[in-house]
Amino acid sequence: MTLPITGDRTHYLSNLNINFIVFSEDNLLKFALSNLLSEIRKLPTYQKVNFILTDVIDLNEVFRSLLKNENSSLIIFDFDAVFFSEKIRVIEKIAKLHRTVKTVAICSHWDYKHNAYFYNTFCDIVLKRNDPVEIYSSIINHELNILLAKESNESYRRKEKNALHYLSLSSRESEILKLIMKGRSSSEISDLLFISVKTVSTHRSNIYAKFNVRSISELYKILVGENLIE
Repeated sequence: MTLPITGDRTHYLSNLNINFIVFSEDNLLKFALSNLLSEIRKLPTYQKVNFILTDVIDLNEVFRSLLKNENSSLIIFDFDAVFFSEKIRVIEKIAKLHRTVKTVAICSHWDYKHNAYFYNTFCDIVLKRNDPVEIYSSIINHELNILLAKESNESYRRKEKNALHYLSLSSRESEILKLIMKGRSSSEISDLLFISVKTVSTHRSNIYAKFNVRSISELYKILVGENLIE
């Protein structure tokens, strides 16, 4: 089951998607975590963030959810539903994905007492099943903020890089780019600017190279997404 939960963050986090994946066979726990996330996403920090809540009961579904997209992810594992050997396999597989992923393990009081130190070597956070809801809320909010900070920095660097690419265009390239974005063909641009079609094609290739794209759709997506054009 996947539930999109919308919400808003900073200037650099517009339309950011974050996966919130819950692995558990306990319906009550999943319901509680879903309600908790619904409350957290009301905070001003998350006004432009789209949370995609997914609950799974098959470990392979966790990995499939991660591989479907490149979103940052917060994964909550109910370790009561996993054999010890599976716990190790799960975290090892997640680590190999090289994604921005935060992991929270939930375990029984006995398991926490005897294995928390070990779990902390491969999970970001380990919580007891009977911890107060305030602790869950604080921890999850904290981990989400870490993910958002990373995304914000990455988004800023990406926007800055693309803005520099835009500024590096020559005046002629800027003219041609504006006409391309208006849907003009190479032949039409040639007539409007009194240059050959071959020259237009050369400028178009230079523009693509500066933005490291191979098609007009990729270029349009970057320029509109980064607010470099209207």
